[in-house]
Amino acid sequence: MHNPRRFCVHMILVLICCQYAVADLLTDLGSNVSINCDLDENEVYWILLKTADPPTVILRSFPTQTKSPFYHNKTFRKKYSVQFKHRLVINNVTADELGVYYCMNTETPPKLSNSTRIYFNDGAFTITISLISVSLDVTVEAVIGGSVVLPGSSAEHDLKLQEIDVFWRDKDSEIIYNLIKGADSLELQDPQYKNRAQTFPEEYKRGNFSIKLIDLTQADEGTFICYITPSDEQETVQLIIKVMLFFYFPESTEQENHGPETQLDWWQILLICVFTLLSVFVFLIIAYFIFKLRKRTQAPI
Repeated sequence: MHNPRRFCVHMILVLICCQYAVADLLTDLGSNVSINCDLDENEVYWILLKTADPPTVILRSFPTQTKSPFYHNKTFRKKYSVQFKHRLVINNVTADELGVYYCMNTETPPKLSNSTRIYFNDGAFTITISLISVSLDVTVEAVIGGSVVLPGSSAEHDLKLQEIDVFWRDKDSEIIYNLIKGADSLELQDPQYKNRAQTFPEEYKRGNFSIKLIDLTQADEGTFICYITPSDEQETVQLIIKVMLFFYFPESTEQENHGPETQLDWWQILLICVFTLLSVFVFLIIAYFIFKLRKRTQAPI
């Protein structure tokens, strides 16, 4: 049950927020969008507000490195996910996801972020605002059983390696690889990436934090994100897994390479066989008549 007092305060803040601090996002049906939470909090709620409906709590987001989000409705798990710094990702947007989104801390009284209203674009273009990231940076392709390098680098060359944190996350916000203060940190690595994710330590000083995934499966296909702090950089990589088909082409034989000559040889062999059979047949007929003639000659008169 909601605390009535807190709920009233919440609703008042929602109305104020939605009236004065709403950023509009035009998107296309079926696209993916992500919305930043501008609250500097360890834990937040993501909430959806639709006209004439009470606020819908989507999930509770925890620090990315420690805990997966808690969904208030299990059906939200396939539609929504959380990335670094509580960024909300909406997959395959439909009319059901249109509305105003905002994040809220877990304290009393609650603190609300700026809101973002999502609605469909009527034209053939997409508008983005500073709070939204909707495009992919890189697309790479690989095959099942193979390996792939997911590029991730920092444009800031003035930072010391000991000051840099790097977080690689997959489409489900699972931990692939962490670099904390320039050093590998794999204690919280998701088991599916154990011994499958590799980095290039010799490249760290150049700002290259790419990772290599090996033993790829179809389940690896999807979006990967590299977060780099304190420069607040983000790179998104779309991985496409293809099935390698192998076809067997037998080597050409000498007969195949000389088709017309081979065909001529077969005709010659056939003619020889026919001629031989005819010769044998004629010989048998002649022998038969000779035998009959001798038999008549030797018969008594």
